[in-house]
Amino acid sequence: MTGHAGWRHCPVCRAALLVGTVAGDDRERLHCPDCGLVLYDNPAPTASAVVVRGDGRIMLVRRGIEPARGLWDLPGGFVEAGEHPEQAARRELLEETGVEVELTGLLGIWCDRYGPGGHTINVHYGARPVGGRERVGSDVAEIAWFPPDQLPEPELIAFPNCSQALAEHLLRSSVKRS
Repeated sequence: MTGHAGWRHCPVCRAALLVGTVAGDDRERLHCPDCGLVLYDNPAPTASAVVVRGDGRIMLVRRGIEPARGLWDLPGGFVEAGEHPEQAARRELLEETGVEVELTGLLGIWCDRYGPGGHTINVHYGARPVGGRERVGSDVAEIAWFPPDQLPEPELIAFPNCSQALAEHLLRSSVKRS
């Protein structure tokens, strides 16, 4: 095992990192035996939204960057330090699409992976556009609005958590119509 993000040496004191249990913990962790630094492999939080227009169409963005470049994704991204996931979802939507949104409720929280090694906790909201001017952000290749019955197949969706959020949205929408 080469460690957290391939690290072999402590970023604090430069000693060789080890894998093993540390005081007060029963899990093996990458740690520095010299200065005591413990590198936890904690998931990174993300916030995204299922944005629905008045006509019921759902916004998806085609990823312009890796991982999953070229696949469809829900607009969103990583939560910054000190930022609430609701703020992050609104910020990311504006950055990626130029669209200002009103969040309409929490759809759910799903765990997933981001690329080959990163773990994420993904907070998904329902949303509706309320302003802004639609434009493609720096990490987005395309913005498209899909009728709910014509969403891309799951293998064309970038991450399982996005498929789960879309399924939850569709389930709630069908319950409201019943």
